[in-house]
Amino acid sequence: MPGDRSLGDPRQNSSVDFARIGWLVTVLACLIAVAILALRGDYGYAAVTLAVALCAAINLT
Repeated sequence: MPGDRSLGDPRQNSSVDFARIGWLVTVLACLIAVAILALRGDYGYAAVTLAVALCAAINLT
């Protein structure tokens, strides 16, 4: 219809659920911690935190 302002199929315009937001915040917090730890020279802790961030990022897909 000419007056229809829909943006497409409503099934493809789903909102982000709270679980995905939680995992995204976890990944971002871990990446910030990795940067801080690497700058301080704590490379072992930075590597472990990076591994945790990667594991949490799996849940975003």
